[in-house]
Amino acid sequence: MLWALVSRCGVQLPPGRPRPLGVDRHGLRLRLEGPDGDHDVRIPFRRPACTPHDVAHEVQEMAGLDRHQC
Repeated sequence: MLWALVSRCGVQLPPGRPRPLGVDRHGLRLRLEGPDGDHDVRIPFRRPACTPHDVAHEVQEMAGLDRHQC
């Protein structure tokens, strides 16, 4: 799922293996571990999440997953 998030985030990110750092109501924080070092990035949600269900829905949409398959 992390690769799907990185590939669909809509902006050019530094190359590297994605590692989750955290999530809050505004988005995800990932660390991209690459050959030239690590880069921490934030991928924002379309709108702030109010509940854990909202967070799950935003992440699934960002990754391009059908929420009925998860």
